[in-house]
Amino acid sequence: MKCVFTYIFIFLAVLACNAQQKAMYTQYMFNTLAINPAYSAIDESLTITALSRHQWVGFKGAPNTQTLSIHTPIGESNTFVGAILVNDQIGEVIRET
Repeated sequence: MKCVFTYIFIFLAVLACNAQQKAMYTQYMFNTLAINPAYSAIDESLTITALSRHQWVGFKGAPNTQTLSIHTPIGESNTFVGAILVNDQIGEVIRET
């Protein structure tokens, strides 16, 4: 009987799960920091990148992705710091990170 309740619980839990989708990066060659954070060590200067992607313009719920990234070295050491802001909207779902 415990096994039946376990299966029912797992089945109901799976029904309530929400999946996530990664943002579209067709412009990855311009914003490599979004794909690989280790890229911040390549440029030894302050780098700011802003991208916007609008697909299927004119359709309701068309995918939109905006990305802003910044990275810079800290002093003379081999230390780098960076940040990535992503706004991804597909249909009625909005994901901001």
